[in-house]
Amino acid sequence: LDIGCYLIDFITSILGPEHFPAELKKSHRVSLADPQFDLQTTAILTYQNGLTAELSCNLETAGLNPWQVSGTQGSITALRYDPQGEKPVPLYLVNSKNEATRVECESAPVFKLQFENFAKAIFGQERPHISPIESIQNARLLEALSTQTAPL
Repeated sequence: LDIGCYLIDFITSILGPEHFPAELKKSHRVSLADPQFDLQTTAILTYQNGLTAELSCNLETAGLNPWQVSGTQGSITALRYDPQGEKPVPLYLVNSKNEATRVECESAPVFKLQFENFAKAIFGQERPHISPIESIQNARLLEALSTQTAPL
């Protein structure tokens, strides 16, 4: 239930927790030492409103953690994701005319900010950045993916 959890949260935050995939397809490769441990997962989530989300996670190789959101009006792409917040992250915006713009964005220490928000939410100083409904939806989706057993 761990591999892909950040991607699932990203997808849920974009689509909204009210959306749940109508169809899930997953392939994965497990550890030979522990078949309960996924080393690589690829999934396609198809929603009733016609949206599709694709994700791929791999614990064996280093990667840049790219992501892309595409629609009829264009796309936003980050070729590298830095959860430590140490380096600026360029975003590439492409409009419907296929014109591209590069935007430099400051990065943030995401994990540190998540822990700080969680602590402040416990003491009633802030609202949680991830709502309880979104957390439940993320857990439901991770559980649904974990029951898909197609090997790579």
